Order: sequence, then C-alpha cells, then structure tokens
Amino acid sequence: MPRPRLEPGTWGVVSITPLPDGRYQARGHFRELDGRDRRPSAIGDTPESAEAALRARTAFLTREDAYVSDHSTVDELALWWLDRKRSLGPLAAGTLENYTTDAKHVVEHFGHLRLSELTIARCETIIRTLAKRDAPLARRVHRTLKAMIADAVRIDARKTNPLAAFAAPRLPKPEIYTLAPEQAAILSGAYREWLSERDKPGPKPDPRVADMLDVLLAVGLRIGELLALRHCDLRLDNSTPTLHLTATLTDGEKGEPVWQPHPKHARQQRTIVLPLLAVTALRPYVDDSASRSPVFPNRRGGWSRPGNVRRILRNFRDEWSEPLERAGIRHGQVTAQLLRRTLATLIANEAGVFRATEQLGHASVLTTERHYVTPAPVVGEASAALIDSLFGEPVGSLNDTILPAQNEGRA
Repeated sequence: MPRPRLEPGTWGVVSITPLPDGRYQARGHFRELDGRDRRPSAIGDTPESAEAALRARTAFLTREDAYVSDHSTVDELALWWLDRKRSLGPLAAGTLENYTTDAKHVVEHFGHLRLSELTIARCETIIRTLAKRDAPLARRVHRTLKAMIADAVRIDARKTNPLAAFAAPRLPKPEIYTLAPEQAAILSGAYREWLSERDKPGPKPDPRVADMLDVLLAVGLRIGELLALRHCDLRLDNSTPTLHLTATLTDGEKGEPVWQPHPKHARQQRTIVLPLLAVTALRPYVDDSASRSPVFPNRRGGWSRPGNVRRILRNFRDEWSEPLERAGIRHGQVTAQLLRRTLATLIANEAGVFRATEQLGHASVLTTERHYVTPAPVVGEASAALIDSLFGEPVGSLNDTILPAQNEGRA
C-alpha cells in the first residue's frame, strides 16, 4: 500500500546529520500549498538551530499568498502579517509605522513561541502580567496579536484564535478636558502676546498659528486637515461661507508631508458652513484664484508639516505656562485636539451631541460622547420650562380641588 501524500502546507520527516566541521544539516520533505513537493535543507550550529532554519525557509513560501504554519514562530508570523498589510495596497507612512511598532511589541513578548504553543492560558497569563506594568501596552499587544492570529486562522495555519477567548485589560476612562468659551477665546490672543514678548534667539515662530487656532476652534478640524486646505476648497465670499473638507496631510516615507485625497476616513469628506470667527481668520490667506495651492504653505510654497505646528504649540504652552494657568487653562493640555474637543462640547451642550458628531465627521455618536464631550455643568433648563408650560402653577391638595366641587353638587 503506497504511503499517503502529505497534506498541502505540511512537513514530512525531518532528518538531522552532523557535518565534519561540527555543524548540523537538516533535511526535510515539505509539500507546498499548490501541491508541489520540496526537499529543502539548512545548516545550523546545533541540531535545533538547523531545524529552525529549515522550517523558516518554508514559512514564507508564496504562490498567491504568503504562508505560515503552526510550526512558525510569532516572530515569523509578524513578518508575514506586515508583508500582507503591504500587499493589500498602499499604506500611509504613519499607518505602516504604527503597524510595525505594534508588531515589534508583540514579538517582544511572544516572538519565541510557535503558533502551536499559543494556548489560551499562556496568552492570557502573558497579557495579564504585562497589564500590571503597562495596561495600554497590554491592550495594544492583545489587539495586534489577535489580528495576526485571525489572519493565520484564515489561511488554516491555526484552527482557533486564543486571543478571542478573553478580553483585553480594561483601562480607566480618561478625563475629557475642555475649555470654557471664555478660556478658548483667550488662546489666539495669548499666542500673539507670547510672540510679541518672546526674546529667544533663532527663527521667530510662525505668526499664522494664532489664526490657525481660531480656525481649529471654530470648525473643529484636525491639524493635518487644516494644513491640507487649498484655495479652491474655500468659498468665503458666498452668502453662506463654506469649507469643502476633501483631504488631510500624512507623512511620506522620508517624513515629508503628503497630500492625501481624503480626510482620516474617506466618508468624512463634507462641506462645512463657516462661522464668522473662521472667516475672519482665513480671509488674509485665501485668494479668489481657486488654485490648488496650500492656504498655509511653507517657505517654499509647499505643504507645511503638521509636526512643526505641534512643536510651536508645545513651545508656546511651555514658555507661556504661567499666564495660561492664571486664566484657568491647564497649559500642559494645550493642543489642537483640545480645541476640537472644546468645540464638540460647546455644540453638544447647546445643540445636542448629534450636531457635534456631524460637525466633527464621526461615524458614531458614541465616539463623540466617549472621547470629545464633557457633560454640561447645569442641565434641565429647557426641560423645566417645558414642564412649567404644561402644568402651570402647582395645584392644591386633593380635598381643595375635588371635595369642594362634590359639596356644591350635594347642596
């Protein structure tokens, strides 16, 4: 009876042979996904390293898709997962950097384990131990490894995903810090005052940042979206001034700003009606040419780096900390995101959280509520007025209202 053929993507017998120079050679039989037989070999200083090198050679064999097996290590899985991310289409440099960083964290804590060794108990123990030291990192490792193994399950390298069996560590809900309207109104003026009194050597910080702060507060854009604005995106002289949000800036391979033809998510493209504060701040920079050049260009006329604006804001808040604190503003939290949260809270408290979600372009109102809006300090004014209009003046006791009427009937 003939020996049954190996299943595609599996190993047969692996043999180890000592070599005259003291090293070891591993030989084996491997059947690829398309059914082809291979008999690869590899050399190592020890029998174990020779076998590991042999199996690694087939961990990334590819026809239509790269391949990993349950004998692959998490280190090998991470390399395969990153390659797959790249193969699915172009990635922004920042996105790829995030994937790479997350994969490194996974490898640091799981890299020497094989996929077959990833039991639920072992994974949960490692994650919970890491959470005691760094809960946010533990959540990132849990999320990334779960995604990696989900892809491994998809190609039958594993049958189940152990990370799906237990939840990531919980984090305390962070405080949502926002500014009162009068505090927010102080910022652009404080920036100008800082510029006028600053006597440090070196290039003077960009004076346009003061107007950028007003636009961020009035519209709720992200820094990248603001700096990606072109003259053709703005209609300031219409009866209803508008801004057409079409793009954002991302980091290129060398860190240079790249114009991305949609905001953070493509669905966030929208036209926003501009309040007077934004129109006043933008008017000095916008011409009627409807050109595709930046509204806030750098010195060479190209796209300005979002990181430069963030750095200027850090310098401003650190050097001007005392005046900001006297105004009741936590200087360490002065960021572009603070202004976005402040606008969301102001709109939510006055017009409802759904209007705030619409302004910021969130897909879900839950995102706005959980991360951007602080509750109003006093609530119920409109409800109280409604109740008063329905019920009017308080009535007296039951006897005062019903019994006298009954007595009159008897008389």
